[in-house]
This record gives sequence, structure tokens and C-alpha cells, in this order.
Amino acid sequence: MKCDICKAKAEYTFLKKPLGTYIGSGKARKFVCTKCQKTNSQEELTTKLTK
Repeated sequence: MKCDICKAKAEYTFLKKPLGTYIGSGKARKFVCTKCQKTNSQEELTTKLTK
């Protein structure tokens, strides 16, 4: 799985869960890594993903 903003490979926990979050729901669900979450606000993330 890759981050939809920076295209970096996602890191996983020992239970094979990705470190990050999903924005949106259904087919519009996008994955965002923790680094992008720290550097961008929620509003910036939504505008970057909707472009």
C-alpha cells in the first residue's frame, strides 16, 4: 500500500495494519501516511486528495 499524497510505501505494525489513516469512505477512500499527517492540516489533505 502506498500513500496517496507522497507515494511512499506504508509502514506496517506487527499485526499487518498500516500506520496511517484513511480519508473518505467507500470507493473514494484514500490512505495517508503519518508523515503527511504531521506536515499537513486536515483541510490541506482533503484539497490534495480531491484534485
